[in-house]
This record gives sequence, C-alpha cells and structure tokens, in this order.
Amino acid sequence: MSSGRHLCLSCLRILPLALFAVISALSIEACAAGPSPQVVQQFQNTIPTCSGEADCKAKWEAAQLWVVHNAGFKIQTATDVLIETY
Repeated sequence: MSSGRHLCLSCLRILPLALFAVISALSIEACAAGPSPQVVQQFQNTIPTCSGEADCKAKWEAAQLWVVHNAGFKIQTATDVLIETY
C-alpha cells in the first residue's frame, strides 16, 4: 500500500507543472489564432477613405488636428503621407 501512496504523492507534485504546461499551450494557441473576423471588420471600418483631392486634404488636416489635440506629443514632421511626433 505504501507504494500506491508514494505514487499519488508524486502525481500531486507533478500536477501543478502539468496544469501550467496545458494552460501555457492553450494560451499560446489562442495568441497564434489571430483576431476574430469581427475585430478585423471593426478595424477596417475605422480606416478613413476619401474621394477627390479636396476631401483627402480636409481629412488629412483633420487627422493632424486630432494628433495635436489627442496624442500627447508634438508633431515633428507632417507631410502629405506622414505625421511624426516627438
């Protein structure tokens, strides 16, 4: 009977490690799966589009103003394709 108890005590010592390994593997798999289609669609819906030069210019200026008021950093470089802060 003592060998049976010894086996159970050994199992109890290994159980937390086995549980940690299983949880870690599941966590890694969840990260590798990527975002859900709903999250991707929500992101896609936030990408601004414009039609025509005047519309694009107005939206780009609005983007620069948003950065000035919300980013917490000053604009270092602003071009037609880049807003860089410092």
